[in-house]
Amino acid sequence: MHIDNLREKVMKKILLLVLLAFGSFSFAQEESSENIEEVVTTAFRSEDQLQDTALAVSVVTPDDIESKNLKEFADFQYSVPGLTFVKSNFSAASVSIRGLTGYCVGGSCAGITTFRVDDVNQGSLQMAFNELYDIQTFEVLRGPQGTLFGGNNPAGTFIINSVDPGDDADAYIEYQTGDLNLSRVTGAMTINPGEDFRTRISFRAVNRDGYVDNLYNNTKIDDRNLFGARIKSIWDVSDDTSLKLTMMVANEEDSRFRTGQSHCNTNALMGCEQWGDELPDRGVRHSGVSLFANVDWITMNYPGDLIQSNILLDTDAGVDLPVPYESTNVQFNPRQIRDDYSASLVLDHTLNDNWDVSFISFFNMQEYFHAQDLNGTVPTLPYRMGNVNANVMGSGMRTFDRDMAVDNSEFNYRENTYELRFTSNLDGPFNLQAGLYHSLYRYFTNYKVESPGLHYYSEVGLGPIGRMYPELADFGGLPFWSTFLLTYAGVAEDNITNAVIGAAAGYVAADPTTPAQITALSAQYLALGLCSGIADCAALAQMFLIGQAAEIPSVRLAGTQAGVQTSLDTARNAIMGAAAAGQMTPQLPMWQRNVGQYDKGFRTTDAVYAEGTFDLNDKTMLRAGIRFNSFDIDQYVFSGLTDVGPGGLLAGYNGTLSGFPVVPGRSASDEEVTGRLILDYKLDNGNLLYAKYDRGVKSGGFNPTAVDGITSFDPELHSVFEVGSKNTFLGGALVVNAAAYLNDIDGLQSVRIEGFSSTTYNIDAQIVGLELESLFIPAEWVRIALVAGYNVSEIGDGVSEYDPTNPYNVSAVLSPSIDGGFGVSYAQTDVGLLFRSFGDYCQAPFNALLGVPCVDNGRFFVDLSGNRLPQVPETTAQLSTEFDLVNNDDGLLTFNVDYIYRGDFYLTPFNNEFQRIPEFSFVNAGLRFDSSDGRWGVDVYLHNLEDKDVPMGGFPSTGANGGNINVYYMEPMNGGISLRYNF
Repeated sequence: MHIDNLREKVMKKILLLVLLAFGSFSFAQEESSENIEEVVTTAFRSEDQLQDTALAVSVVTPDDIESKNLKEFADFQYSVPGLTFVKSNFSAASVSIRGLTGYCVGGSCAGITTFRVDDVNQGSLQMAFNELYDIQTFEVLRGPQGTLFGGNNPAGTFIINSVDPGDDADAYIEYQTGDLNLSRVTGAMTINPGEDFRTRISFRAVNRDGYVDNLYNNTKIDDRNLFGARIKSIWDVSDDTSLKLTMMVANEEDSRFRTGQSHCNTNALMGCEQWGDELPDRGVRHSGVSLFANVDWITMNYPGDLIQSNILLDTDAGVDLPVPYESTNVQFNPRQIRDDYSASLVLDHTLNDNWDVSFISFFNMQEYFHAQDLNGTVPTLPYRMGNVNANVMGSGMRTFDRDMAVDNSEFNYRENTYELRFTSNLDGPFNLQAGLYHSLYRYFTNYKVESPGLHYYSEVGLGPIGRMYPELADFGGLPFWSTFLLTYAGVAEDNITNAVIGAAAGYVAADPTTPAQITALSAQYLALGLCSGIADCAALAQMFLIGQAAEIPSVRLAGTQAGVQTSLDTARNAIMGAAAAGQMTPQLPMWQRNVGQYDKGFRTTDAVYAEGTFDLNDKTMLRAGIRFNSFDIDQYVFSGLTDVGPGGLLAGYNGTLSGFPVVPGRSASDEEVTGRLILDYKLDNGNLLYAKYDRGVKSGGFNPTAVDGITSFDPELHSVFEVGSKNTFLGGALVVNAAAYLNDIDGLQSVRIEGFSSTTYNIDAQIVGLELESLFIPAEWVRIALVAGYNVSEIGDGVSEYDPTNPYNVSAVLSPSIDGGFGVSYAQTDVGLLFRSFGDYCQAPFNALLGVPCVDNGRFFVDLSGNRLPQVPETTAQLSTEFDLVNNDDGLLTFNVDYIYRGDFYLTPFNNEFQRIPEFSFVNAGLRFDSSDGRWGVDVYLHNLEDKDVPMGGFPSTGANGGNINVYYMEPMNGGISLRYNF
């Protein structure tokens, strides 16, 4: 392991020296009169010059992709103002544009952006994990595109197109190697170039070792093993008609991480302190507050002493917390399995000289499974009564001697979409696009958390009680454990006391010195007048000897063991009696052995739209569009923790008796009008000014789980006002594009995580922002680009919410925690006594096991008015420099350096300082050589040049699990070299 790490470090240093060495030389270059290349965009669903398009559009060209070594979608984010992209805790990824991100969690939640790859709408998870290869254009349309690209994209639309099979023979192969035994192979080939029917085949295969050492089992995790392929065929049926068929596939099976590094200041009552002036250091929550601790306590298997479990113990105390990136310590390696399939068919036909018609049909599907250790630690304390045998997350039957919680996100979906569009080519000042749209989106998501304790709770035979009493092995669930535990607790004290006395009496009876001791003691007692006769004094003496014997450790231990066993036997008998009366439930089915939420649904979208342009004069154009959207949602959801609280729909359902539940369903329909109005004016010098208004919508849906039943949330409506300019100066050597916008949001879909489920609710907000894109070529061999975005967000007036990780606004715990019995702990805080059970908080005594409800004395609602929206930095910027070190008959050698900056941001709308991700910056560098004949090339790159620990984002975990903060980090410094050959 040390040799591998040393080899990696040496390789990084060598690459760095190569980059710096080449960067310090200059070479003779050929004269060139080229200015900035004209860039084309398809933002209006037609090919237009970027500088003539009255829209905030960013275009990443193939040259940019190659020079910056852009592979994953996350790599592209730095080239677009105001764009950020990170993975998130659940089966999704978080993308934000212009201060907007999708907070909503659940299958029915629509996206905040649209990802359109070769005419196929992709999911955010596909974009997060797939790599982009053989790309011709990468465009980002910022702001709502509510006419031509529909609803559910109020933040923007990504248009990504791969290379078409063209008129010329084109084939290449590229091999990249680097740190961690990276092997990335990319290739493409055009078949029948220039023919009426031509095809392009492209692929990418990536294999890489993990960079994280799992100290628990001496393995490497967070590796990569993915493959993607594309076949694109174009058939020119006639001069007027063409067909384009694109089919794509991607699959992955590896140990990619989904959650981040745990940050926490441990607190015995709160789990983690929910206050502070800055993000806490690495740490884990006090385990005794978690829902899983209570489940293990119910089964009497949570750590403690011989007699009972102690909920105040912290099973994670003293755990090994390695440095971020380098290592971790978990019992369960991450498992990711993912398959994507998509296809699109595009028919373009010229009806006549004035009208063209296009028909687009696409299919997209994904099957995704990911499981990972929830807490990222190996408990230091073992189970109290013995091992548990369980098949956690389908990993196979294993024996566990301590707790291990694993969460799993399973997300499958299919989408079928059809669009018919008519485009005019009229000679006059007016032209029009109009069309019909239909989409059916079907999804299934199943998020669940399992632990050995939950399986044991569900099936008694998996743990020590079932092994002790085989006749109880087939029982499980709340009726069993509440009866067993309460019976045991009700008799244990008396049984243990009696058993200790019995053991002491036996010890005294077996002691050969007992008669002499009784004789001596009897005389003393008689002399002191403590007894009235020999028999009375002898009895008193014997009692004294028994009392003394009861204090002998071996005697007390034997008596305690006997008393515990008698109490367990009594509990067993109570179970058998209740079973004979038909009051016991059999073991719970597999679907109920977890904390879970099941969410299945359908979203149908229909639309009719039209957008037209009118040339008011030679310099002024008016564009107006309108779209009528209809959303129909059918959703079937439930949630629960096996068959106990803290609540959730169907929490008490026992599937063994009735089978898989009849899942409750809800339906909703909504209709919204979106569109835009754009006025642009071209100055005499060719620069463009524009002003526009956009209306965007993000459809509503249903919360996948709620304690009070299924609840709905409303659509999210955006009204965006924007002014911008597109400018070219210095004879084409300088391009400066800028935009300013105001987004007034009605019903922004915010979210809070309660228990292990999400609740989405609507709030109002406003965002004001500025964007800048510039490219300067001061000399033929130098290119300098600056991309920057700045936004100020503000939650609207009258918005107040409570923090589910700190519902009573505790800022200090004033006393040690106390065991309140039956799994309840409590302590004095600065807002009074606070009680905990099954992860829930309450300001009055309550007990989920005994059915004593929590009397809510009033949660603390925080006024969020004026707060920043969470998870989005106010400032983003990238400064890129590119130098042609050689540009002559020997070839082209280019050196580039990128400086990337992200401002700080909060993780929740409460804007707590301890939940703030600080600002960060990092540097990437690369060196690329292309031969003069274009046949081959070499690329050397280094990412995160300074090897910084860069926190990219984070996610506060649920209060039921202690409220730690999962922080996502950028990968450490990594580098490599790629070789490309064009055939």
